[in-house]
Amino acid sequence: MDRKSTQPFSVKQWMLFTSLGWILGVVLILLLAELSEAFAVTIDFPLGVGLGLGIGFMQWLVLRKYVETSFKWIGLTVLGLSFPFVLYDICSQLFCIPEIWLFLNFGIGGVVSGYLQYRFFLIALSKKSKCWLWYSFYAWCLCLLLNSFPFIPYYQQLKKSTKDIINIITIFGSGPLFGLITGMGMVIILRAINNNSFDKK
Repeated sequence: MDRKSTQPFSVKQWMLFTSLGWILGVVLILLLAELSEAFAVTIDFPLGVGLGLGIGFMQWLVLRKYVETSFKWIGLTVLGLSFPFVLYDICSQLFCIPEIWLFLNFGIGGVVSGYLQYRFFLIALSKKSKCWLWYSFYAWCLCLLLNSFPFIPYYQQLKKSTKDIINIITIFGSGPLFGLITGMGMVIILRAINNNSFDKK
């Protein structure tokens, strides 16, 4: 898989498209939730599917300029984010699982998707792609921490207007944060690919 574009990878562009993907993911989650209610089906894996599709698709729009066969990026992102939610749906039918696990599934799914992206895509591009595991892990952990306000006891005592402001900040702040951290990892990988291409020449 060779580098396609001669233009340098832009972390700012990656941040922008990842942020848009995060927002798109939230929209898809809401649409899938409405669809589930319409069919009177109580399942949670659409949460992972929606966010995975949004982020995976928008990141692919950037990645396809630099790497061949990058379309699998979308599938790996969706699969990784959906996996813990599928397990949650199955286990919740058999056991009583605390609701906080539904929230933690986003972080677990992020770690799984990061591993799948590395193992079945990035590892074939460069030996330095192993750094993606850490950058992806840190990004998902920080986003999870940013969105953990509703689980803080004091949060419930806040005014509705204050809660709305916090929710907006967490939703619209997660995308840029996630894009910045993963973008720093991706630039290392693509730079290594570019150097390998020059060495071959």
